[in-house]
Amino acid sequence: MENKIKTLYELLGRELKKGEKTAVERTLHTTSDFIANNHFLKDVIKVQHHRIDARLLIRDPQKIRDNYRHHIDYLNDRYRKIGGTAIYNGLITYPELLGITPTTIEGNVELLLDELDIQTIQWLLMGTTPGIKREKMELLLIKHFNYGQAFREDTQEYKNALTENMREFVRHHPEVLILSKEGISAKELTYRKQKFPVKDYRATLEIDARKLGYLN
Repeated sequence: MENKIKTLYELLGRELKKGEKTAVERTLHTTSDFIANNHFLKDVIKVQHHRIDARLLIRDPQKIRDNYRHHIDYLNDRYRKIGGTAIYNGLITYPELLGITPTTIEGNVELLLDELDIQTIQWLLMGTTPGIKREKMELLLIKHFNYGQAFREDTQEYKNALTENMREFVRHHPEVLILSKEGISAKELTYRKQKFPVKDYRATLEIDARKLGYLN
């Protein structure tokens, strides 16, 4: 254990954070694996030193390489308009995504690109599962679009419109899904001290709903 900590200290040039130490205690990989990962990240794909986390270095070297190749190929195929250089730069800017499985990356693209029609790669959202993001969207619908509460007696057609309005909000403000569930449940949605204009989307729907006769 001490040898692993020492090796990581030498590779990173700093003391390990608490979360990193906890991860090191659980890993079965060796210091040789750490060194191999560090070489691949820094020397092969050119990740900047300060972006490398110990929790990435302690992973299976082959999986890191396989994930890199998968992510590059898959994202290039799905986001052809963005271009290979931008995708490569994005991936080495967020190298922690090399620890994310192909299944999770693909599921996120299906949700964000195919379902929500968000045309840019949301790098900060790629590290969590699609299921977590769907749960957050459900919370948005309930907490900020009044689904199942104020409009419990309204028609299914109106509830569907309400859901689409929430999705439109997420489409224009995908960073809202970075918030924790507690943050989404808060009375006011804010990210980095910036307020999300959720009321604008909800108000527009309510006006349209009255025109359609869904609301009195």
